[in-house]
Amino acid sequence: TTCLYNQIPLSAMGDATSYTWSPAFGLSSIYGSSVYASPTSQQTYSVTGSLNNCTTSAILTVSVLSLPNPQIIIPKSQLCQNEIIYLIGRGGVLFDWRGPQSSLYSGQTVSFTANSISLSGTYTLTVTDSMGCKASVTNTLEVYPLPDGSLVGSKMQSCVPFQSDF
Repeated sequence: TTCLYNQIPLSAMGDATSYTWSPAFGLSSIYGSSVYASPTSQQTYSVTGSLNNCTTSAILTVSVLSLPNPQIIIPKSQLCQNEIIYLIGRGGVLFDWRGPQSSLYSGQTVSFTANSISLSGTYTLTVTDSMGCKASVTNTLEVYPLPDGSLVGSKMQSCVPFQSDF
């Protein structure tokens, strides 16, 4: 059993001098005692071993598991610097996140402070299901910088109660 799009090694054992596999669909090669299979659906393979003009065959069925369907939920995909980023994953039992600047997170729900606009960009969620199959999905968010500003006044010293002219 393997996950869709994964390769699984197939090996024939014995004292044969040559081995031939069929059908060729999903196989890395049809010759040799060891090959890799990556079928897209359940597939039955036959291997024939030869020695001194004698042959024997065996069959093996490879089952294929479907991939999980990951989803990213970003409640607020446009936010200001210093706000809290929330990333929520669905569709698996293990959740691994990769964000801008090689940031790594794990867990179904992740939250952190957007302390830099460099946290803007693409976030990738890789989920693993209960059978060990993995799939990924991406989503983006934007962190906006805070506006710059200052107060300027000509009268900056006074007695209590202080009042300035800005």
